[in-house]
Amino acid sequence: MPTTVALTGASGFIGGVIARHLREAGWQVRGLVRSPHQAQELESLGIEPVQGNLENPESLFALVKNCGGVIHCAAAIRGI
Repeated sequence: MPTTVALTGASGFIGGVIARHLREAGWQVRGLVRSPHQAQELESLGIEPVQGNLENPESLFALVKNCGGVIHCAAAIRGI
């Protein structure tokens, strides 16, 4: 069984907590990020970054390839 989990929203508050818990439980985590800065932050936590977004099929394919599961917790938050 693959031990990699794909995680959207990995650089956010909730996604970051989920990613840390998964890593502590022994899972490899691959996270979708929008920017190179977010990718560097994830790498420093031992998380494999995939740069892209939810509207890009190529980045989504790269995110989920050979993963045992997907956790979707990406959200768009806008101020009023």
